[in-house]
Formats: sequence, C-alpha cells, structure tokens
Amino acid sequence: MASEPITRSRQSRLAAERALVLVALNYGATPPFVLLGGLVPDLLCPKAPIAHAGTTDIDVQLDIEIATDGVNAPVLEQSLLQSGFMPSDENIWRW
Repeated sequence: MASEPITRSRQSRLAAERALVLVALNYGATPPFVLLGGLVPDLLCPKAPIAHAGTTDIDVQLDIEIATDGVNAPVLEQSLLQSGFMPSDENIWRW
C-alpha cells in the first residue's frame, strides 16, 4: 500500500472535506454514495478528547451496476472531472 502524499493534519482533512463537498455539489443531485474511511471518525465522534486527524483521501461506496443499471458511474465520473480530479493510470477506481 502506498503512503499518502500529504501529511495527515487538520488542515489536510479540511481540504479533503472541501473536495468531497465540491464533488457532491457537482453531482447535481443527492449523491447515492456512502462515505467511508478516514473522514468518518471525526464525524461520528466530534467531541472525542483526542481528535482524529483523518486522511487526505476520500473513500466512498457507490451502488453502481446492479442497483442502478450502471447510471451512477458516469454521473460520478463527470462530477469528479468537473471538480478537477483526473483518473489514475494505475488503478481504475482511483482519481
């Protein structure tokens, strides 16, 4: 597993949150995805005595093929492009 290119910090977490909001806004409707990963602990436990620094990536689970006949994937891809993200050459699921 590759290490994150940006140091974990509250500042990098805020950047990830802003990126998530931008993707959601560009989606054009309520995005049918579930947020997973490093952004979740701070949302679930905002009053924890030690704040979770989070991660610099955004992990989402999207019901793409079976539940929606594949209509969500192109909308998400367009939203990512409009938000300034580019697909990874190495991993099809990474942007």
